[in-house]
Amino acid sequence: MANWYTADPHFGHENILRFCQRPFRSTSEMDAAILANYAQ
Repeated sequence: MANWYTADPHFGHENILRFCQRPFRSTSEMDAAILANYAQ
């Protein structure tokens, strides 16, 4: 069994897109991508 640890992914945080130069057009797009990566 694997143990996974994560920090705050900043769901819904609009300013994180600009502050960290995340490549998403919206928080909805970012949130969906984060969740899709968790499901893998």
